[in-house]
Amino acid sequence: MKTLAARVAELEAGGVRYAGCYQRALEYRRGSVTTFAGSMWIALDDVPAGVQPGSNVALWQLSQKGEPRAGKQTEGRQQ
Repeated sequence: MKTLAARVAELEAGGVRYAGCYQRALEYRRGSVTTFAGSMWIALDDVPAGVQPGSNVALWQLSQKGEPRAGKQTEGRQQ
């Protein structure tokens, strides 16, 4: 029973970890959430650097589809 309780505590402690905008130089851990091309992706396993979201269905799952933007918008003006 102690082993099960320890495992549940470990799983609940993890939660969702937002890792910001995708950066190809970074590695992502299982459960990491990142945004890429206007969409939100979750890492299904540990992801090596350079494997972008959407390129490998064994490593990434689309969580929320968005629309990619051509440029950054600030205060209603295109930059």
